[in-house]
Amino acid sequence: MPSAEVLPDVPALLVTAPDAERLRLIHQAGEDELQEDCARWAKGVWETAALASCWREGWTRVERRDWTKVFSIYFFEELKHTQPVSNIFVATMLAKIDTKIDAVPARVVDELERRGMGASKLRLLPPEPMRFTGRGPQLAWLRLKLAPGRRALLYGEPGTGKSTIAEHAAWMFADSFENVVFQACGDRPVAVIADELLRRLGVDTSTLAPDAKAGAVRARLAGRSLLLILDDVWHEDSAQLLIGSPAAILLTSRRNGALETAAVDSQAVGGFTPEEAEAFLRESIDARFHSRMDDLLRFADEMERHPYAMAAFAGLLRKNQQPVADALASVRRRALRDGRFDLPALLDAAVAARSDQARVLLRAVAVCAKEGVWLEFAAAVAGMTADTAVEELVGVSLLRVNDREAQVFSLHALLHARLRETNSDSLRRRHAEVFSDWLSRWEEEWRRCVRVVGEAEEVLGYWDVVDYARSFGGTAGLVFSLGLRTGLLGAAHAAMVAAEMRYGRLGNRAGLAVSWGNQALIMRAWGKLDGAMELHKKEEALCEQLGDRAGLQRSWGNQALILQTWGKMDDGMALHKKEEAMCEELGDRAGLQSCWGNQAVILKAWGKLDEAMALHKIEEAVCEELGDRAGLGRSLTNQASIHHLRGEVEWRRTKLKHARNLFAAVGMAQELELVTRALAECVEFDPGQGDRYLSR
Repeated sequence: MPSAEVLPDVPALLVTAPDAERLRLIHQAGEDELQEDCARWAKGVWETAALASCWREGWTRVERRDWTKVFSIYFFEELKHTQPVSNIFVATMLAKIDTKIDAVPARVVDELERRGMGASKLRLLPPEPMRFTGRGPQLAWLRLKLAPGRRALLYGEPGTGKSTIAEHAAWMFADSFENVVFQACGDRPVAVIADELLRRLGVDTSTLAPDAKAGAVRARLAGRSLLLILDDVWHEDSAQLLIGSPAAILLTSRRNGALETAAVDSQAVGGFTPEEAEAFLRESIDARFHSRMDDLLRFADEMERHPYAMAAFAGLLRKNQQPVADALASVRRRALRDGRFDLPALLDAAVAARSDQARVLLRAVAVCAKEGVWLEFAAAVAGMTADTAVEELVGVSLLRVNDREAQVFSLHALLHARLRETNSDSLRRRHAEVFSDWLSRWEEEWRRCVRVVGEAEEVLGYWDVVDYARSFGGTAGLVFSLGLRTGLLGAAHAAMVAAEMRYGRLGNRAGLAVSWGNQALIMRAWGKLDGAMELHKKEEALCEQLGDRAGLQRSWGNQALILQTWGKMDDGMALHKKEEAMCEELGDRAGLQSCWGNQAVILKAWGKLDEAMALHKIEEAVCEELGDRAGLGRSLTNQASIHHLRGEVEWRRTKLKHARNLFAAVGMAQELELVTRALAECVEFDPGQGDRYLSR
C-alpha cells in the first residue's frame, strides 16, 4: 500500500475522526508494507525480527496517545523523507516519541499556515434536512437578524422544529458567510460541548484543562466571518462559547432569553400553520392519501400541528401498505412514534430533566383542564408553593403562559395527553377533592371558584367513574348554583346535562327531575322559553309520580315566571298561588319569599303599586331573616322600580345603591351591570325573576 494511503493528509485527519476499525486497517497496512520493504532490502541492512518488535512496541505506545498527534508525526516526517514507511517509523516513533508528540500541535499549525490551509473555510454543517416545508416568517426574520455581531434566538416547546429550522438555515445562509459552524449542545456542560467542537475543528484537546476548552473555541473562531449556530442550548454556561463581530450567532433553545438574548432578537417557534401543515403532508406522504386530506388535517389539528408529531405521522403513513381507510385508522393509534420521531420519549426526557418540584407541578397541571388552569388551584392540587417551579417550567417552554397577570397556564395538547397517560389515579382523586372542597364554599368565595369552574367536566367525569354518588350529585349542584348566580351558564348547563346522563343511566328519577328543572332555568336565561317550558312540564309530571311536593312547587313557580314573560299574568298568578300554598304547607320560607316577590311583580304590572310594595316588604324581611343577599337584592330593585313609577327619586336611588352592593358581593354580574346603568341613566330596572332551583 502506498504511503499516501497509509498516511493520509493531515487536514483530513484533523477534521474527520476515523473509528477504531479504520485505525486498525491503517496499522495493518503499515505492518504489511514493512514486511515488503524488509524482503526487498539487502540482507544485513535491517533485521526483520527487530523491526517487527519495534513496530509492535511503537503501536502499543500509539494506542495510549491521541491518534491525531501520531499521524501528524507520520505526515511531517513523510514531508522530509522519501524513505519507505518502515524507515520513517523507526526514525520517528521510537526516537523520543513523547517529545515529538508533545511538539506536534505547534508544528501542525505552522505547516497548515505554510500550505495556506490556516485560512481555509470552516464548513462544519449539519446533515441537510431531507424535507423542509414552510417556516417562511422565521426564515425571513433570520435573514434580517443574522448579521455580523448580531444574535438571534429561536425558542419553543420540545419538538416544534427549532433544530430543523437551524439546520436548514445553516445550508441556506452558508454562501453568505465564509465559515459556518453548527454545534449541538443539549443537556451537557460547556466543557464537554467545547471539547467536541474543538475535535471537530481538528484541535487536540488531551492536554487542555476542562475550563480552558471554551476559551480555545473562542480563540479558534475569533476574527472570522462566521455563522455560529448553537443548537438546543440548555445551560447558561454555554455563553462561554459566544464570540463577537464579525460573527453572527443563531441559538435555539426551549428557553426564551437563553444566554441573555434580548427579547427583540427572539422569536417563538410553534406548530405549523394550517397552510404549512397541508404542504408538509402533501410532500411527505403517498399521493393515495391526498384524497383524505381533510381527515389528515383534522388529526393534525388535534396535535396542534406539532412538527415532530406530524413527521412521525407522515413516516408511518409512508410505510403503511394497507388500504387508505385501514391505514389511517392504524396510524392514528401509533401516530406519535416512528423511529427517531418518538414524541413520548422526547417529552418524557424533557420532563425528567426538570427539578422534583417542577415535575410535581407539571403532573398537577396535566390533571386540570387542557385549556388552562389558575396557578393557585394547580398548586393546591400539587400540594406545594409553585412560584419557583412555574418559572422553571415557563423558562424551558414546558408550560405556556395563557395570562401572566391572571396567573393562568397550560400545556401543549400532546404534553398534556402524555402526562395524563402516566398520572396516578391518586392525583386525579386529589384534583376532584380540591375542586369539590373549593366549590362547597362558593357563596363566600365565588370569586375564587369562578376561576376554576372549567375543571368541572373532569371532576364530574371522575366522580361518575368511581361512582361516588354523593360527591357527583353535590358537585354538580354546586357548579350549577355557581354558574347560574354568576352568569357562567355554559358550565351550569354542562353540569346538569352530565347529571341527566348519570341519573338516566342509574334510573334515579328524582335526580332526573332536578336536572330537567335546572336545565329549564338555563334555557329561560338564554331566552329559549318554549324549551324551558317543555322541560318544566317533564319535571312537573315526574314530581307528581314521585309525590315530590317540594319539586312540584319549584316547577310551578318557574313555569309561572315564563307565563309572566309571555304576558299571561292571570295564569302566572294562579300558579304562584298554588306554589304559595305548597310552600306554606312545607314550611319553606325561602320558597315563600321568592313566590311573594314574583306575585308582587304581577301586581305592579296590573298597576296595584301599594299591594306590590307591601308584598316586597314582606319578601325583604324574610330575605334578611334567612341571610339571602341575592333575594334581598332582587327585592330592593323591584321596590326601586315602584319608587321610580311614583316619582320618588331619592328612595329609588337608595334602594338601587343597596342592591348594587349586594349584587357585587354575591357575584351577580348581569344584575350588577343593569342596576349600575339604572343608577347612571335614571331608568327603570325590573329584574322580576325569582328563580327557584335546587343545589344538590
